[in-house]
Amino acid sequence: MRRIVYILLTIIVLIGITGCNSKSETETQPITLTSENFEDYFLITAHVSNFREDRQDSLFGTIYDGYADLIVEIRPKKEITTDNVTVKVFINISGYKWLSKAVTLTLDVNGNAEHQEAMSLTGQLISISTPGIDTYSDEDVEEGQFLTSDRKFIVYELTGSIIEE
Repeated sequence: MRRIVYILLTIIVLIGITGCNSKSETETQPITLTSENFEDYFLITAHVSNFREDRQDSLFGTIYDGYADLIVEIRPKKEITTDNVTVKVFINISGYKWLSKAVTLTLDVNGNAEHQEAMSLTGQLISISTPGIDTYSDEDVEEGQFLTSDRKFIVYELTGSIIEE
């Protein structure tokens, strides 16, 4: 009888030890980023700052030059780790004669990216309006591209994957 109790206690202890040493978490698999899941994980923002207009008098009248900085950021919505994520977007710049921009952002391992560039519009014969960020329509989106939910960005290339933490 003692022997049976000893064997049962040994089995119970071994099961307990084995259970404590086994991994309770399963190995997480990389998630490939697509147009369907991109906004589940990331938020893109952009703004224009430091607008300045210079005026010069000439034989033809006043000549206007405009300058501003475009700042584009991508931030994660969740705790993630990225693997070679690159996002290419079109940004519709508003304001008379300001041109839309194509921007490439490479995300760091935590899912953050920032792009800043100087914009200029020179030699204009009328005063330059302050640039801003405008929206796109569905007609602006070509096959293989997608429009973000706020309609401010067209993502035309997306590569890489993420792992949720």
